[in-house]
Amino acid sequence: MNRLKQFCADYLVADTVPLSPAERWRSALAGLIGILILQALLSGLPLSADSHMLLAPAGASAVILFSLPHSPLGQPWAVFGGLGVSALVGLVCGHFIPWPWFAVACSVALSIWLMAALRCLHPPGGAMAIVMASIPQADWSLSLSSVTWNICGLLAGAMLMNNLLK
Repeated sequence: MNRLKQFCADYLVADTVPLSPAERWRSALAGLIGILILQALLSGLPLSADSHMLLAPAGASAVILFSLPHSPLGQPWAVFGGLGVSALVGLVCGHFIPWPWFAVACSVALSIWLMAALRCLHPPGGAMAIVMASIPQADWSLSLSSVTWNICGLLAGAMLMNNLLK
């Protein structure tokens, strides 16, 4: 049994950032209010129903932005650049690669490479690339507008909440 515990401790359990109970509550509250701000912003804009699919990457970003606001992965350039670059890559791959399974894989690979090269690494960018490569693209400008509003709303909510809850 001790070997199993040691194996789990060594290989299966990540050494994550410990958050105190107060930090967990602050992070959860910030996430709640930040995503409500994003939802309020999106509901007031003339965006397509597809724009709400972008909430999946925003939810992943929220974990970083509200739990680890000082992380390099949660800084404004990382969020804006990582999600924006990945959205563009996903659109291009989804449009020009005829096989959806290959378009998705290529969009993630190329997004990782570009985020690293541009120093805007943000893991939810991988989700953004998949979403954008997977949805039907009737109007690129509308899709990019939706992405931009999602990113700006998320960053606004994060900056507001993280400054209020210091």
